[in-house]
Amino acid sequence: MREVIVHVTRLGMLHPDEPGEARLAAVLIDLLVPARREDLQLPLPRDRRARAVAQRLLASPSDQAGMTTLARDAGASLRSLQRLFLQETGLTIEAWRRQA
Repeated sequence: MREVIVHVTRLGMLHPDEPGEARLAAVLIDLLVPARREDLQLPLPRDRRARAVAQRLLASPSDQAGMTTLARDAGASLRSLQRLFLQETGLTIEAWRRQA
């Protein structure tokens, strides 16, 4: 599926009147229909400290700050931040960061 998507992306807009592109679109649809669905929504925590960390990570996904630094900068202990993320988003802070 990945290679079909990469190929379609290189082509740009598929034209249904072109037989090869119509077949390609049909193959792509056949692959996508049974594919496992992924929830792409990332819940934000409500607590101001946890939300500050979340917003920092969303603004700069490549931020290399460690969890202890993120917690300290937000005015929370790491343990509190871990508890808040799990309680308010259903994800550990590490899982949340990976998804972000």
